[in-house]
Amino acid sequence: VGGGANRVYAPAWTRIDAYAAYDLTERASLQLNVQNATDEEYILRTNGVHHADVAPGRSAILTLNVRF
Repeated sequence: VGGGANRVYAPAWTRIDAYAAYDLTERASLQLNVQNATDEEYILRTNGVHHADVAPGRSAILTLNVRF
């Protein structure tokens, strides 16, 4: 990103996301989503030489799904 002496390099990265679900009953289930499971630190995007957005670390979402 950038040009000449102001060039900035963002190294390659790999992000691992995971998902699991479990049926509690015929109408209810639990779902777990984990994003960035290895807590990889990487640059999400850059905007010129003076700005880079670091991606968020590991996050998890637990959901209860109920069907009516």
